[in-house]
Amino acid sequence: MDLRDAPTLPEGPVTIMFTDIEGSTSLRTTLGDAETDDLFRQHDELIRAQVAEHQGYDQHAALGDGFLVVFVSTKRALACAIAIQKALDTFNRQRGGPPLQVRIGLNTGEVTQTGGQISGEAVHAAARVCSAATGRQVLISDVTRQLAGTIPDVSYRDAGEHDLKGFPTPWRLWDVVWVRESTGPKAQVFVAREEQLVLLRGRVASAIDGHGSLVLVGGEPGVGKTALVRQVITEAERRGALALFGRCYESEGSVAYSPFVEMLEHALSLMPPDMVREDMADDAPEIARMVPELRRRFPDIPEALELPPEQQRRYFFNAVASFIARGAKRFPLVMMMDDIHWADEPTLLLIEHISQLVTDHRILGIGTYRDVELEVSRPLAASLERMVRAHTVERIHLDRFRASDVARMIEALSGRTPPPTVVQAVFSETEGNPFFVGEVYRHFVEEGRVFDDEGEFRTDLQIDELDVPESVRLVVGRRLERLGPEPQKALAAAAVVGRAFPFRLLEQVTELNPSALLDIVDDAENAQVLVSEERDGEVVFSFAHELIRQTLLSGLSVLRRQRLHLAVADAIERLDPNAAEARPHELADHLLKAGAAADPIRLINMLVAAADRAIAGAAFESALRLVDDALALSDETDDERMGTLLELRGKAQRALGRLEDCLASWEQAIAHHLRAGNRAAAGLLSWQMGVSHLWLGHFEDAFLSMESGLKAVGDEAIPERLLVASGLASILGFAGMYDEGSKVMDEARAVVGGAADDRSLGVIAWTTSLNGWNFGLLPQSIEAGYEAIAHLRKTTDAWTLADSTAWLAFSLMWNGQREAARAIAAEGVELASKVGHIGTKSLCARTLAWADYLVDADIDAYERAARADLPMLQSINSPWVSLTHGWLASALQTQGRFSESLEQAEEATRLMPPSAWTGIGEMARLYALAFSGDRDGALAMLDDPRFVIPVDDGPYPAGHQFRFHAVLNAISVFGLEDRAQRLYPAAAQLANRYRYVWFEFVITERLAGMVALAAGLFDEAEKHLIEARRIAAEDPNPLDAPHVEYWFAKMLVDRGRSEDRPEATRRATVARDEFARRNTPPYQAMTEALLAALAN
Repeated sequence: MDLRDAPTLPEGPVTIMFTDIEGSTSLRTTLGDAETDDLFRQHDELIRAQVAEHQGYDQHAALGDGFLVVFVSTKRALACAIAIQKALDTFNRQRGGPPLQVRIGLNTGEVTQTGGQISGEAVHAAARVCSAATGRQVLISDVTRQLAGTIPDVSYRDAGEHDLKGFPTPWRLWDVVWVRESTGPKAQVFVAREEQLVLLRGRVASAIDGHGSLVLVGGEPGVGKTALVRQVITEAERRGALALFGRCYESEGSVAYSPFVEMLEHALSLMPPDMVREDMADDAPEIARMVPELRRRFPDIPEALELPPEQQRRYFFNAVASFIARGAKRFPLVMMMDDIHWADEPTLLLIEHISQLVTDHRILGIGTYRDVELEVSRPLAASLERMVRAHTVERIHLDRFRASDVARMIEALSGRTPPPTVVQAVFSETEGNPFFVGEVYRHFVEEGRVFDDEGEFRTDLQIDELDVPESVRLVVGRRLERLGPEPQKALAAAAVVGRAFPFRLLEQVTELNPSALLDIVDDAENAQVLVSEERDGEVVFSFAHELIRQTLLSGLSVLRRQRLHLAVADAIERLDPNAAEARPHELADHLLKAGAAADPIRLINMLVAAADRAIAGAAFESALRLVDDALALSDETDDERMGTLLELRGKAQRALGRLEDCLASWEQAIAHHLRAGNRAAAGLLSWQMGVSHLWLGHFEDAFLSMESGLKAVGDEAIPERLLVASGLASILGFAGMYDEGSKVMDEARAVVGGAADDRSLGVIAWTTSLNGWNFGLLPQSIEAGYEAIAHLRKTTDAWTLADSTAWLAFSLMWNGQREAARAIAAEGVELASKVGHIGTKSLCARTLAWADYLVDADIDAYERAARADLPMLQSINSPWVSLTHGWLASALQTQGRFSESLEQAEEATRLMPPSAWTGIGEMARLYALAFSGDRDGALAMLDDPRFVIPVDDGPYPAGHQFRFHAVLNAISVFGLEDRAQRLYPAAAQLANRYRYVWFEFVITERLAGMVALAAGLFDEAEKHLIEARRIAAEDPNPLDAPHVEYWFAKMLVDRGRSEDRPEATRRATVARDEFARRNTPPYQAMTEALLAALAN
């Protein structure tokens, strides 16, 4: 729109846009005046078209290579600038040659309009903003950004302060981020499919509104699945969506998650790389597992966390999902995944994971698959069944064309209405398969059968004149024959490379003259055998359809195909020095298919590298297959290689839940490591085996693994010795052998000395903390716990770091440091949730529940927390669910639900493995018997030999301590004076060592006071209870405060001084009222009985 012909601009600010061609003089030097003038003419037409579309006013200013445009709307001005850059980008990619790059600057302010021309400071500033920009950049002033406000799918980056010529103070400028439109193969003819288009357009609209979905489009080969999806994507891009493309491949050598890898690479080609890095955020290390090459592009990516294989996949999937979700906040995403019927199981599992995410984000996932090949044995069948059952996928089936659709397609191809004879011939032979229809039509045209000399359809055409090939491969084969024998050889070599190939790789494989090969490729592209697209500045060719590639492959002999695969592998490594590291799957696949022609050592090395990458990327099924291939080729006497392969095999098996197979593989690996003299590897693997057994409560197996690991490392001063020693010490600690465990660790420390690293020091400190907790040595446990966390935070061992938080939080909690415990436990829950460590999440969640209970005394919430803990530990078959049953028994006993409490106590006893914790079920049972008044049942337990309590200094394991607490409580409740007198010294010592005892946060000073009272030691009882009252007020401890008041009242009553009775009544009343408020009937009844006695 011409400003000179426009009405007077409204009062107030307008937005001014300047454009300028960067390097225009250089272009003239390179291209010459005539070609440059033509290029600039096209530039002018392109910009004027966008200005008109966005309602801008062109000033027709004498700017040489640029434009000055005014907009009433700031948002339209920004949209125009972005549209110009996108249009120029598309223009450059289609044109080739030196790119035409334009810088754009915008500013907003008031202007003066005279004779159709604008002037003023705002105009001058806009020109300076444009000068500060570079080619392909849109810079805007701060005022423009503020007035534009939030625009969907437009992002800004702070470009810093700039000194603009003629202005006294710096201006803050902003870079407007725009995303390149995707490029792909040239659009094919598209007709029909109206019903499916309507449905998919609706899904696009919903995704843009924040309600995404996953749609799978199925049909036979050639039915037009990809064409339909590309049509929808073209429309989605016009609505501001970012379209990303990825594909699965038939070759077993394709890298796991190939569609996601390609979509990420596509995103990097369309978006500013630093924006992609920003969206990766802290998940970048996990994303780099899938695409290791990211580390070269972004050197700041830290190392990924070390996790047990069975947890690694979940953590990796969550990271990928978070990355995609962050990207969708910038732009609506349309993710196309082609040919997922060839997807491997890891890729399909990731698709399933993403399908659960998309509903709450601006994401539309579209996959294509051949539903006619959906065999039950293929991974897609099971994956699809799970997604359908979970309602996370929608399926669309494409049928073949009807005769009327075939007519529409031929009309679109020819530009004229076809006679019924041609339509019927094509339809009857192709049965409406769109790809076959297109091939047959081209066959007719190339044979000269259907058009007359004027280029019109022949009116006298008979069906028997049309030689229609019987199959799509035959018609494709005939079309390929027309290219000639040399082109067919070259294209067959390209088919061996894969679905897509760069020209320079084909040049290496065929060894043809580059000019001749270029002619072949051009002819193939003109014949629609190949299509081309730009990828990272390089032209890449791909076959127009997989059926064309398969036709070429079918014409190769086995020997010829093997030699070509070897030639491709050699060419890849010649062209890419990093191929062995970056593309091991591709190389391994070609070498495997090269058969006997490939060097077996080279092949094994590639298989191992590919397996390593697969395991790093949580593609464990692929890793197992690759390792098995390598093992089949390996010499069993090569201990170093066999040890490495069997260790990898065990990792994959463990991650897939095949624990028995894993342990068998690792046993063999350890034997090979030892024969190869690799003690460190043998020790480390023994430690990993032991840790796996330990979490499952298999102490004997864990002990044997750790013991063999310690023998394997011998007296070598290596960090692995500390790891194995810590593992053995933790097992001894769980078994109640504290001194023996400490001795093992001390010996290891002495041997390793300065060779220890942060991981080994962290692990051994964690073991010290764990054993300290197991034996009630809380100060030692706390000190070692903080030391462990300090070391492990410097490593990538997030799993053991999470473990360390759990035991440190426990010790802090029961040492009376509630807020410190809460902070550590909250960190532990967050980390454990992130890495999938359910055991640690459960332990830390317990500490948080206990901390809440200690504050609000909400017994119902306390019970709910215990019940929520049960399924977490049951889900991992942890024997430590026994502790949860003990916790639940305590919560039920507090509410007077004694029969339920006794049931949970029995379950705790039944499930508890022989360990340092044995006794928690008996503790819970004795508490329930005591407070239910079952004196005979309690005495029977007290006379049990297991409840003979030593009274020396210990240390004693946790289970012993639990029983001791329960015994002290029972003899106090029932007033068993003789036993109380014998155990009082130990009770007083308990009060000196701990602040609380499980699970009811009994203040140990209160417990000691109870025992002293039962023993008739009134002065000692009073001292303990006064101290308990101080602790209850100081911490505070609202849970135990009423108990302290009750026992103080009882002490005053039992002491028998008449002057104490009013005080006793007051204290008992306070206790009764609090017990009633908390709904704890046993304690309320106990206090009511005391008040009744006081009233008489």
